[in-house]
Amino acid sequence: MSAPGKPRLFDCPVCGGTVTLRAAGHSLDAACTFCGSLIDVSNENLRVIIEAHDAAMKSPIALGTRGRLHGIDWEVIGYVLKTEGSRTYRWDEYLLFNPWHGFRFLSQSGGHWSLSRLLKRDIKSTRLLDSTLAFEGENYRRLIDGDAIVVAVAGEFYWRVTYQEQVRAIDYVAPPKMLSFELNENEINVSLGDYLEPELVREVFKPKSMPARTTVGANQPSPYKGKAKPMAVIGAIAASVLIMASAVLWLLYPERVAFQQRYVLTPALANQTITTDPFALNGGAVDIEVETPGLNNDWVEVGIALVEENTDDSYSLVEAIEYYQGYDGGEYWSEGATGTWSSLSSIPPGTYRLLIDAEVGSMAPSAAAPRPAAQELHIAVRDSAATYGTLVMALLLLALWPAWTVYRALSFEWRRWRDNAG
Repeated sequence: MSAPGKPRLFDCPVCGGTVTLRAAGHSLDAACTFCGSLIDVSNENLRVIIEAHDAAMKSPIALGTRGRLHGIDWEVIGYVLKTEGSRTYRWDEYLLFNPWHGFRFLSQSGGHWSLSRLLKRDIKSTRLLDSTLAFEGENYRRLIDGDAIVVAVAGEFYWRVTYQEQVRAIDYVAPPKMLSFELNENEINVSLGDYLEPELVREVFKPKSMPARTTVGANQPSPYKGKAKPMAVIGAIAASVLIMASAVLWLLYPERVAFQQRYVLTPALANQTITTDPFALNGGAVDIEVETPGLNNDWVEVGIALVEENTDDSYSLVEAIEYYQGYDGGEYWSEGATGTWSSLSSIPPGTYRLLIDAEVGSMAPSAAAPRPAAQELHIAVRDSAATYGTLVMALLLLALWPAWTVYRALSFEWRRWRDNAG
């Protein structure tokens, strides 16, 4: 592609300094770099629009700098410094020119750069009240709505530059693209911009200084775009497979007997603590079943402690069993049961023992009736063949990276709106 053309020189009518006109025939105004006066270059007499105004300043990218972007040679011919209504935030806009491709705008805000072109199409102002805007197959979201005020100029422009000119600026974003609107009483200017990485701008235009990126840019592409959703889908699929495999295992092997033992309680043994042999548990939910098959018109109270061998962690429960029956007026009746069970949840895997203390009502010292010789006591401990703890840990590990990626993506977007919305 051909480079921009040869510049034209003239003397400033105010201070006599040399003014360089790089887009002769296109530009309407030019700012003298020596005194800052704005000059009407469309007028053969070089009419002075504003003489030596306070808004003149040096462009951070030197006027006349040339660089190639997207295969086209551009020359920096103008610079405008703008601020929003409160004068807190400022941004740079550079006017680029190529005689065969026209004009482009290079803007910088918070260390973020965009290259924009004017759109020659009309978008109704009423559409700008919407929170979203569809354009060329993209859905844009309104991010910025405020004032833009010209506070400094340098170089030349193809439109009438007005110092302290104020317009309403509305930006819609669909990163890395941005639709920008500038509205005043007479017209609406619409431009479409694409994000540029600062390293590219540094390489092409070699600014005197490069502002650091301190925020998330309005149309800065998210480094997590295209990653969060696939990671979430992969995590969900993996978790579903794991859950289904565990469900099949639980159906085939719903639970296993980790320990079972039969004891014969005598009056002497009823007052002693029974300690079982050690047995292993997979962890998770543990069911403890207690049966007294010979119980009749009596009660049994069994205190059970499940104790881990290595840590001495203890999980306790008390089972009360009673069973009564008889005849009343020739009709048989019964109440209670000869067995019961309880469940302990979230038991860690390990090696355990049971400590059992049993009391039989008819064997109590205060019992008036003759004491029975013995009472059977059956104890069974069951847990799942599939370990709940392992499943939960696997699910957590599977969810960790997708969840972190989704969190980072949402956090990035949250910071975009926090740093730019207005």
